[in-house]
Amino acid sequence: GDRERCAAARARLCGKYPQYRAAPPGGPVIDVAVHRWSGWRAAGPDG
Repeated sequence: GDRERCAAARARLCGKYPQYRAAPPGGPVIDVAVHRWSGWRAAGPDG
């Protein structure tokens, strides 16, 4: 259920970011599923 998904998301944050281990975040969780990622970057002055 939702509680388990929230707990799993918080556990992943605590595993990745040391500052969350001492003080895990509370409150709601926004769970985003990325299906496609795209991006761009500008060329520098040398092309």
